[in-house]
Formats: sequence, C-alpha cells, structure tokens
Amino acid sequence: NSELTWAPVAKQELGYWQVQVKSVRVGDTVLEDCKDGSCRAILDTGTSLLGVPRQAARSMHKMLARHVPNQDQYDDVSKIDC
Repeated sequence: NSELTWAPVAKQELGYWQVQVKSVRVGDTVLEDCKDGSCRAILDTGTSLLGVPRQAARSMHKMLARHVPNQDQYDDVSKIDC
C-alpha cells in the first residue's frame, strides 16, 4: 500500500498529463532505462495502453509476461490459474 502522491505536470503547454518518472520497477527489479530519472510518462485513466521506448519494450515484456501452462496437461482448462 502507498499513499496518493501528487506530481507536477511536465510541459503543461502540451495539454496532457505528462509527468517525470523517477524510476520504473517490475516487482523488486528496477529497470535500467529510467534509472536516471530522465523518463516521462503520459497518464490516462481511460486506457490500459502501456507505451514504452522501443529499446525498453523487450526487457519489460519479458519481466511482465507470465508462463502459460501447456493446456494438454489439464483435463479441465477452467482449472488453469489466470
């Protein structure tokens, strides 16, 4: 749990909710790409889109993807934990 923290909008003149990103972590792993605090993010509660720089996409995808079990080993696929 964490408290709500307000962040100043970066480049307000662009007209959207762009903020500075201090770091990005998946679980306990901090991604190197934004470790220096130079990244920015656009926030929109109306979408589930996650856009990242191309050079970060592959490593981030590997960290976020979960193992999908072989369905052939289950008699009832509804028992697979999603």
